[in-house]
Amino acid sequence: MSKSLDYFKSVYDVVPDWIVRLDEQSPEMLDRYTAIRAEAFAAGVLSRREKDLLVAFSNAGRLYPRSMLYHTKAAVGGGATVEEAAECACVSYLYGGLPSFRLAARAVDYAAELRGLPAGNPLPEDASADEILARMTALAKADGAQAAFLDALLAEQKKTPGLLLAERVLAAGAVGAQTKLLLMVGCCISQLDGRSAAPWIAYARAHGVREEALAELGYICIMTAGIPAWFELSDSLLPKAD
Repeated sequence: MSKSLDYFKSVYDVVPDWIVRLDEQSPEMLDRYTAIRAEAFAAGVLSRREKDLLVAFSNAGRLYPRSMLYHTKAAVGGGATVEEAAECACVSYLYGGLPSFRLAARAVDYAAELRGLPAGNPLPEDASADEILARMTALAKADGAQAAFLDALLAEQKKTPGLLLAERVLAAGAVGAQTKLLLMVGCCISQLDGRSAAPWIAYARAHGVREEALAELGYICIMTAGIPAWFELSDSLLPKAD
C-alpha cells in the first residue's frame, strides 16, 4: 500500500473508494493531493479535531452529506464528542435552517454510533427543530456529557418553539464561541458566498478570532469546495504584517 493510501486509511480506518479510483488513474496526482490535504488538516492554530468539525458541519450547512460524514468520522477519530457535534449542528441550523439541521442530525447520530452508543430509532424526515435538538441533547448525555449548553437551548425553545436564537447558539459551550463563528464563515465560504461571509469574518475578528485561524479555515475549505473557496475567503483577509 502506498504512503497516500496509508494516510487515508489512518484518517478514515478504510480507504474510500474515490481515493482508490484516483490512485488507479494517477498515483502521482493522489500523492500531490495527499500532501496538500495533510498540510491543510495538520494541527496549527486550529486543532485537527476542530478542522474536521468545521468541515463536517459546513457541509451540513450546504446540504452535502458525503463530505459531512467523512469528516464526522475523522473528527470523532480525533477525539470529538457527541456534545461537540450537536453544538456544531446547531450552528449549521443558523446557516441553512431546518433542512441543514435535519442533515446535521445524521452526523450527530453517526458520531454517537462511532462512539459506541446504541442506535436509536431514526428521526422522521419531517422532524421539527425541537425534536432534533431534544434527540441531540439525549445523545450527548448518553455519551457522558452534562450537556448544560444544550439543556439551556432546550429551555429557550419552550419560550420560542421551533426557533434557535443566534446569540444563544453562538455562545461558548463544549465548543468555543470562536470556533462557532469560524463555522458560520465556513458555511458561507463552502457555498462560495464571500459576500455573506464578510460580515461574519468581521464579527469573528471583533470576538478575537485570529487572522491565522481564518486562513487555516480557508485551507480546509479548499479541500471540500475547491480553490474558489480560497478566492472568496482571501478577499476578506488582511495583509500579513512584515
